[in-house]
Amino acid sequence: MKNWVLGLKIRAKLLAAFGSILLFSVLLVILSVNSINKIIENKDINEKVEVLKLSIESQELAILEFISDGYKEKEFQEKGISPNLTSFESNNQIALKTLNSLGQNFESAVNYGDNIQSINKALSLIRTEFDSLKDALRQRGFKDYGLEGFLRKAVHEIENSKVKFDKAQLLTLRRNEKDFFLRKDLKYKEDFLKNIELFRNSTYKIKDPSVAMVMNRLYNYETKFLQVIDLEIKIGLKPNEGMRGKLNSQLKELRLPLQAFSSLMKRQSENQIKTLLYTLWSVFAIQLIVGMLLAIFYAGLITKPIKEMRNAMKALAIGIFPEKLAIRTTEEIG
Repeated sequence: MKNWVLGLKIRAKLLAAFGSILLFSVLLVILSVNSINKIIENKDINEKVEVLKLSIESQELAILEFISDGYKEKEFQEKGISPNLTSFESNNQIALKTLNSLGQNFESAVNYGDNIQSINKALSLIRTEFDSLKDALRQRGFKDYGLEGFLRKAVHEIENSKVKFDKAQLLTLRRNEKDFFLRKDLKYKEDFLKNIELFRNSTYKIKDPSVAMVMNRLYNYETKFLQVIDLEIKIGLKPNEGMRGKLNSQLKELRLPLQAFSSLMKRQSENQIKTLLYTLWSVFAIQLIVGMLLAIFYAGLITKPIKEMRNAMKALAIGIFPEKLAIRTTEEIG
């Protein structure tokens, strides 16, 4: 190769020297652009993961707000619609769309794909369970709607009857009813059953033709209250019981693959950035070293014969006949 280089003209040698350095510069630029694209791609994926986390957290918040107060809204009781349900639905769609996009990014990656499938499955189970809970809460009703509405109607009919019953006993029943709704404690069911029996026995003794009608309404009141209790038990008297407990458990299970996926993406992003920076610095260092070596090499090829000629001319100037110069090149100086 050296003989081939020696045979080049001075201009060609200069161009070869410049071209060699330029080639390494182009390689560095290509690696830099590729690295920047990968960093941008990672950033885009991490942004999708953050969107996924935010949408899932928003779904959880919508569920908790709906169970707490949202189902009590008149619009939900009448039409089955609620801002909480709208929020849940929109965030659920965002989460599924983001998951689908992430699935395309990691179609062939086993670890990532498994996490994405786990999250997708958990979201599907949560949606199914929440739909069931939503239907149960609407059936339960609130105030003048659902089972509670029928219950209130029955007791109001008793209160408005003309039968001279013991109002203190009826007030005790209403207190048992409200205490249960407030505290979700089954001991108030036992108190209610005990007190309604006392009320029934005392009212039977009243000599009034309307007593039969009051007894029928009292039976409706008792029946609806017990139905509400049974439905409350099914829904869950506490956050870890019934449908509420199952839904909360599914929400917790969703956090595991979501956290694992987020951590995996974060580690991958950090490792990839470190690798890219190491590669860029390595290529830059190699370019610098090789560039210097090439500069020294080509400078020597060009300047060495000039120095030999200069030394020969100095010798002639002082009357010394120099040895015959070795011709190593065929370019201009040779």
